[in-house]
This record gives sequence, structure tokens and C-alpha cells, in this order.
Amino acid sequence: MASDGYRIRVFFYGSFMSTAVLRQHKADVSCAVSAKLDGYQLSVRPRATLEKRNGSVVYGSLAFIKACDVSRLYEQLRSDFGITYRPFPVQVEIYDGTSRDAVCFISYDEQVVVADPSYVRELAECAKDLKVPDDYIRHIMSFTTRI
Repeated sequence: MASDGYRIRVFFYGSFMSTAVLRQHKADVSCAVSAKLDGYQLSVRPRATLEKRNGSVVYGSLAFIKACDVSRLYEQLRSDFGITYRPFPVQVEIYDGTSRDAVCFISYDEQVVVADPSYVRELAECAKDLKVPDDYIRHIMSFTTRI
């Protein structure tokens, strides 16, 4: 993407929505806040991705992160799971009601399979830490039984 010091705003909705998870992956995050993205729905098949869906909302975090770390994180997902995520411009709403432009990474090439229950539980815990609505947590947990 760019030099080591260049930072971008990224909306994370998978386990990377947790700054603790990002730091476990050695990502340099200067700040992150809870946010939501309208017009999309979360899907886990077997990793988190988004699908356009009017009237739906996805919860996550808006992080100010080094571009080189973002490239490395998504390259690792491609290497480990064979999933390619592509950047899309989005506008997210922070919980204080303000909006911000960001980049969101979405995959359209995942197979539709039952998600690993441990990944789904991790995803739900990350979302709980952001204090998302209970029905969103139930939506996340429903992916342990979907095909």
C-alpha cells in the first residue's frame, strides 16, 4: 500500500474489530472506536465477510492503522485460508453519531461452509467488547449451525 508510516481508516467487522486481536497480529493501531456500517449484513462462511443488504447493519470498529499492517493482515488471511479480501470505500457511523469515510475489506470468493465454532465465539466476544446490540450477537452465533 504505502510507506511504513502512512495510516488509513479501516472499518473492521471480523475478529480484527478487536484492538487486542490486531495487536496480537503485531498491527500498529493508534486508535479505534466502535462504529457501524449501514446497508450490509455480516456473513461467516467460514471467515467473516459482508453482503450488501438494504436495511441491515454491521457493527465493528473504525481503526486508524498503518497501511503496511493492513496489507500484511489481509495477505495472511489469503495465505492461511485462500480468501482474498478487496478494499471498498465506505462511510461508517461512529457511536457519537458522526460519520467517517473509511476502507472496508470484503471477500466475494469464499465457499459457503459451516464456520468454525471457535472462530464464531471469538467473533461474538469481540463484538460484545464493543457493546453491540444483543440481537447482533445472536446473529453472529447463528453461523455455528448454518450451511
